[in-house]
Amino acid sequence: MKYHREHPIRILSRTSHFAILLLLPVLRALFFSGGSLYQWISGVWIDLLVVIGILLLGWMVWFFDVYQLRENGIYLFTGIFRVQKRCIPFSKMTTAIIERPWYLQMFGAARLKLDTPVGGNRKLDLSLMVSNKDVGWMTEHFRPRQTPYTMPARVWSVAALSLISSNSFTGVLFLSALISQSGQILGAEFERQVVDNFTKTAALLAFGIPPAAAILALLIATGWLVSFLMNVMRYANFLVQSEHSLLTIQTGIWINKRTYYIETERVSFLEVRQTILTKVLRICSVLINTPGYGKTKGESPVLIPARSNRASLRELEAFFPNLPFGKRNVRPRREDFSRFLVVPMSLSAALLLAMLISQRLFPSFATLILFFSGMLAVLLALYFITRILSFSRTGFGVKNGIYTLEYCHGFLFEKVCFPEAKLSKIHIRQTFFQKKGNCCTVIFYTYGEKRRRHLISNLPVTEVETELSSFLKTQ
Repeated sequence: MKYHREHPIRILSRTSHFAILLLLPVLRALFFSGGSLYQWISGVWIDLLVVIGILLLGWMVWFFDVYQLRENGIYLFTGIFRVQKRCIPFSKMTTAIIERPWYLQMFGAARLKLDTPVGGNRKLDLSLMVSNKDVGWMTEHFRPRQTPYTMPARVWSVAALSLISSNSFTGVLFLSALISQSGQILGAEFERQVVDNFTKTAALLAFGIPPAAAILALLIATGWLVSFLMNVMRYANFLVQSEHSLLTIQTGIWINKRTYYIETERVSFLEVRQTILTKVLRICSVLINTPGYGKTKGESPVLIPARSNRASLRELEAFFPNLPFGKRNVRPRREDFSRFLVVPMSLSAALLLAMLISQRLFPSFATLILFFSGMLAVLLALYFITRILSFSRTGFGVKNGIYTLEYCHGFLFEKVCFPEAKLSKIHIRQTFFQKKGNCCTVIFYTYGEKRRRHLISNLPVTEVETELSSFLKTQ
């Protein structure tokens, strides 16, 4: 069996382990040059030796770390004096990821990542930086052998998914990091000008709104726009191919191109997501839960970005013919409708009370407090509508060992489907008030790298126990 090494560009990342040695040139400049430029230049050869030593150590680590591709899996050998051997069996592999960011494409390299169900829930089990040639023969083990069923995503579908999944907080964090790094490169004056111009723009758009509120509103809007553009680039050219038990998902543009190979048999559950807006438009997004996919920061395990409800169900039947969505056999009773409004009404009362108290304690900020209270009131109104609609979208059913759950999580409407083999535990609980009303909350726990729970509240106890009788008898 031939041994392979990672792409030579990996040497640069290997040197990061020895970056602490760069303190030696800094210490020499501080303590041994005496502030004399001539003495510092005359000892530059020492600094060059340190840099060469770091590169040499990085090269040694790269040279002695090798891998083999065998019939049963990938074997990785690491270490110089003490060799460690790791194996990722193909039979246990759930997801293979090929990343081609622009800076690796310049050197003809790609990043290959592999994951199994037994790894951690935040870090992939194996990551190799390989040449495009090696990627070609390695992915022969994952690529479909026959003509696959293909589902390309349209531009509006990607845009709709970006609208749904964009997060202002994520965009603000990215924007602040970008400004900070630009300030370090271009100088503090550049960073100060960016902040000043942002503040002036917010003041021009205030229109009678308190300046602090205008700045915050502009920051949230800008953060959301940045997050939206990042999602558009992430999910652009989205394409799904299905062949037997293998899904191939391609996504991203030249900047961040990725390819995923996923074993459908190892998918824990399917998840259909909707918001109030997408419910009105009758479109939805479909996600899958499987080890390795959606593990990267800012990434979602998307299968269908955004399509009409009927089209999504047709695609799911093609991708997962053995995992059909069923009907809800257990639903909330009409007399329990008021229970869905307890939380939003309590939050509304708490907001009103907090606003009145804050205006009494801080009368000089009364206008600002009123503005922020109004913004929160809009969110509460949306949540109130979501809870009203969730009454008719809550429940579960079991048919032929397939569980179908529907519930509301925050502002999202979720519909989940999984086989009984992926179900780890069911917890039925009752509060004091639920016992009086003869209803309960059911929590389903599904298997995965990170155990996921699905909470469905305000269901009649008798119907729940009848529907789950076959599972509860085995416990």
